[in-house]
Amino acid sequence: MTHEEKINELAEMFEVEASDLAPETQLDTLNWDSMMKLSLIALLKTKFDKRVAGEALKELRTVGDVLALMGND
Repeated sequence: MTHEEKINELAEMFEVEASDLAPETQLDTLNWDSMMKLSLIALLKTKFDKRVAGEALKELRTVGDVLALMGND
């Protein structure tokens, strides 16, 4: 999946325009709540076949952090 496709997936999840997301975008400026965290867990599992622990979610601060979790496929 390309960087642009990953951004589009996140934009859909956060219900924002892809152009509003950049690696330095702070998650706390988005609707980063427990439901979004669950949505991210589901997205990572279904689209990237990756599992993420709760501790890892607590460390996420930016969109770039989420992109790093998605990997460089």
